[in-house]
Amino acid sequence: MEDLSKYNPEGSELRVIQLRMLDILLKIDAFCKQYGINYWLEGGTMLGAVRHGGFIPWDDDLDIGMDRRDYLKFKKLFLANPISGFHLQCHKTDKAYVAGYAKVREKSSIYIENNETEHYKYNGIYVDIFPYEESFPIFIDCSIFIHRVLFLLTRSKIYGCFFIKLFVNIYFYFTQIVYWVFRFFSRICRAKSYCYTYGSWLSSKLKYEKKYFFPLGIINFEGREFPCPCDKDTYLKVHYGEYMKIPAKSSRRIHRSKVILLDNK
Repeated sequence: MEDLSKYNPEGSELRVIQLRMLDILLKIDAFCKQYGINYWLEGGTMLGAVRHGGFIPWDDDLDIGMDRRDYLKFKKLFLANPISGFHLQCHKTDKAYVAGYAKVREKSSIYIENNETEHYKYNGIYVDIFPYEESFPIFIDCSIFIHRVLFLLTRSKIYGCFFIKLFVNIYFYFTQIVYWVFRFFSRICRAKSYCYTYGSWLSSKLKYEKKYFFPLGIINFEGREFPCPCDKDTYLKVHYGEYMKIPAKSSRRIHRSKVILLDNK
């Protein structure tokens, strides 16, 4: 059997990054408990918890999910009472950031992803927060098409132009009006699919039912207990298929291209 520990041995750059992400998660966990906000381990982080008891050995990313109502509450409270040493990155705090989900970023590092824009205001090591909501898959697919313009422009050299920045900001708020319409029809027509929110750049094929998540369960991740979807097996099958199978080396995704630690943690 392949020795996967070669990817993140203790003291390696990747392991240091993972442990700093874990520290951010612990801060978020305490914040959510303080304010009664529900969240769960999400995506590859959830897969790592089930398959490896912690991070996927080569993973340099940490994801959590929230119902959109909790997500909006989290953003409002964080902006009013920020966690010391961290930024909340969303379009309101960083105009170059146009994704439908937020990041909690360290102030004490620089962490550049391979596909990330150079125009971001905040660039520290982070945890992704993905909001979920009821929707129709066709609306999710439409949002991917609509939002593509924003992702392409903010990742291009021309984003430095004042008029392009102005266009991006105006277009972003146009998308929010469109998404409000999507939410209105999803609510009155009682949409059943529980999906990643609009503008998350994630396929409508990743559609769930709320019963896979709630009531939330508990899972061990890196020696700590965190909330997780109650039906872990179904959630991971929808997301990954045969999730216990270790992928080929060529499919093991690495996000980062550069990391600089600005302290001595």
